[in-house]
Amino acid sequence: QEVDHGGELVSCRLTPVGKISKECQVTDNSDGTYLVSVTPQELGQHKLSIYIHGQDIQGSPFNLSVILQHELQSHVQTITGINHPMYIAFSDNGDMFVTSCNDKCVHVYDSSGKKK
Repeated sequence: QEVDHGGELVSCRLTPVGKISKECQVTDNSDGTYLVSVTPQELGQHKLSIYIHGQDIQGSPFNLSVILQHELQSHVQTITGINHPMYIAFSDNGDMFVTSCNDKCVHVYDSSGKKK
């Protein structure tokens, strides 16, 4: 359910597969959007769980692959129409998640670059 105000109890955990999870930083933008900040400490598969009032949001946990920058070349796609992209993440099925500062949303693309 979409809201236009902050104040919800939003939390996040990043879990490297087979390891102990780490809490992520969540910033309330006071407009119904939240910024989740996480810095993985190791390469490999991770699960990103995002909760509102202790309940998983739709699609959570998300599967993420943390790779070295030079390995990113195989994932490069040309995407247009995103105002001020900030962060990019890839799921293990090849989907790409791009956060946008101006659009206040997450854009999702399949592995061929088609918007979902």
